[in-house]
Amino acid sequence: MSLTIKPFEQIIVEGATLAGINIGATGPADKYARAQAALKVASIATALATGDVAAVEAAAEALIKTSDPGVAKLVLDLSALGNTLIQGAMVMNAAVPLLSAGAELVATNVAAGITAVASQYPAPTAAA
Repeated sequence: MSLTIKPFEQIIVEGATLAGINIGATGPADKYARAQAALKVASIATALATGDVAAVEAAAEALIKTSDPGVAKLVLDLSALGNTLIQGAMVMNAAVPLLSAGAELVATNVAAGITAVASQYPAPTAAA
């Protein structure tokens, strides 16, 4: 048996994603819509980690068009948290390069944290 310790960024983002999807959601359809939006935020973080600017812009364009205030708040909160963690890593790496706190790694961890939680929400089933 092995013990795997998740990176700090991933743990923080998992908690934020879980709270953002569930708090204020009105039902399974609402939770699913929020989870899908969170997965788009994760795709932005993944694209940032790989340097794919076109993918970042495409995913951001899709998210801007949301009219649901709950989804919009989740997107803004996750984006702000991810951005803060990435900027923190960049500052730390500039101050102490030996820490290897690369922005790419942090962005990957942010995406992994969001995906770990958001992928657990199934599509709602139609009422019979």
